[in-house]
Amino acid sequence: MKHYEDPINFDIKQQCGNDLLSFDNLLEIGQGGPVVGDLFINGKQIAGYRFGGPFICDEDYIYIPAYNNRLFNLGFKLAMIDRASLNVKLVGPSLSLIFLEKIQNNRVFYFEDIFKNKSNNFQL
Repeated sequence: MKHYEDPINFDIKQQCGNDLLSFDNLLEIGQGGPVVGDLFINGKQIAGYRFGGPFICDEDYIYIPAYNNRLFNLGFKLAMIDRASLNVKLVGPSLSLIFLEKIQNNRVFYFEDIFKNKSNNFQL
């Protein structure tokens, strides 16, 4: 993740180690809201969700906000995408925004607002 990125403005094509992540069909969730789109890893679409940025990756996983617009589960959940299999696992509560910050001591730290006022973390 680059220091200038946020859920509204992030690079739509980035390297994550040897993997190339790219976004397509981007749309804003409400005026001035976060941007989500189709995610491709090395040209393969990760189906089932629309994803937002910014993301964080390590040797095994890509951590990225996944937007769920199902009736009783509207919002973002943290997606863990296995870099080898491209399987997606959703973890944590459904939130109106996930602005990833860092991974430290087996925890993912994130903000729940664009201004970085409300911080939280999730045990991996």
